[in-house]
Amino acid sequence: MKSKVFFTNCRASPKKNLLEKLKTLYLRAEFDRVFDENDRIAVKVHWGEKGNTSFIPVPFIRTIVDEVKKSSPYVFVTDTNTLYTGERKNAIENIRTAAHNGFTL
Repeated sequence: MKSKVFFTNCRASPKKNLLEKLKTLYLRAEFDRVFDENDRIAVKVHWGEKGNTSFIPVPFIRTIVDEVKKSSPYVFVTDTNTLYTGERKNAIENIRTAAHNGFTL
C-alpha cells in the first residue's frame, strides 16, 4: 500500500505565508479528523536549549495547536528532559528553558 506524502515548499509567497502553508498541510493530511472532542492531546516538540535556535519556532507550533484545539480543547505542548547535564535535565529547569524560548501559556 502506498503512503500519501504531503509537501509544501518554504518559499515566501505574497499569496500564502508559511503559517498558512502549514495549516493547509495539516488539513490536507486530515489530522483534524484524528482527534475526538475529549481526547487529551500532547504535541511533542523540542523547545531547544537556552540561547540556541535549533527548534521549530513558536508561531509554527501555535498554528498546529490552534488547529488541534478545534477538535479538542485538551491540548498541551511538551518536551522531554535530557539525560545529559544541562538546562533541561529536570522538569523545573526544563519548563524554565521552554519559557525562555517562548513556549508559554
